[in-house]
Amino acid sequence: MVRTFDNASKIDQLFFELGASYSLNKYLGFAASYRIGNYVEDDYLYHVRNKWFTDIKGRFRQVILFFLPRQIPDSGKNIY
Repeated sequence: MVRTFDNASKIDQLFFELGASYSLNKYLGFAASYRIGNYVEDDYLYHVRNKWFTDIKGRFRQVILFFLPRQIPDSGKNIY
């Protein structure tokens, strides 16, 4: 996926995301995904970032009772 800024004249983010979801039963489900990408930082250079996302969703009779998304924070810039 590509995200742009300045009326689509510059690339802000370029990333790839892979995820999976699992329904334990008709009331409870889990999901997780991983994203790796290049992001423009304050120094106007691209830096590789990793992100993990998880969520838990509960529902009863087609009504979502709770949705608990969680982004696991990045520990800093990756140096390659």
